[in-house]
Amino acid sequence: MFFAVKWHYDQDRNNEGAGAQWTSELRIFATMLVALTLSLIGIVYAGCWGDRAVGGWGGALAFLLTLAVFLVSKPTAEIDLYDRLGQALDEEGGRPIEALKHAIEPLREALLRRRDSLLREKIYFSIAVTMSALAWAYGNVAAGWFSFVR
Repeated sequence: MFFAVKWHYDQDRNNEGAGAQWTSELRIFATMLVALTLSLIGIVYAGCWGDRAVGGWGGALAFLLTLAVFLVSKPTAEIDLYDRLGQALDEEGGRPIEALKHAIEPLREALLRRRDSLLREKIYFSIAVTMSALAWAYGNVAAGWFSFVR
């Protein structure tokens, strides 16, 4: 977990101009961490202090949180690309052909960054949904492992 947060910190320092896509990716990464934490808290609480049968409730809450963030999140690639194209056109003044020639490379770089960001977002969503669904389905079994006190 520490290395994932550190990797994101390093990526932030390397991509200073990432813009809106970085906030979207960070929101999804935070959602993944919260979903994993909720799933574990639900299992540990049910096993140590509560009833083993409700061990999956943390996973259910995490699953609903992940689903809500997935449905509410909006694509940010268009915003980033249009901002970069507008900046290139403003820099060139009134010569649109030269501006478009100079705008192609930043747009290409923006598309490549967005592709990499979307891949990481898919990985984060996959981890969050899979772990929370497993905690929801088998949380009572996992909570039974923590109930050795009783």
